[in-house]
Amino acid sequence: MILEEEGYTDTVIEHFSLPRNVGTISDADGVGKCGDPACGDVLTIYIKVKRV
Repeated sequence: MILEEEGYTDTVIEHFSLPRNVGTISDADGVGKCGDPACGDVLTIYIKVKRV
């Protein structure tokens, strides 16, 4: 199956092929997690807040 044939834009295909902003933030100010670990569909979001 080719992604273009499924209607995905070039931008979506590029982000799928070359993901950005991945990894963890060891000293994050907040962490959110959602999904279903049983099927491996889990999303963890880290946030670091700059205090001014």
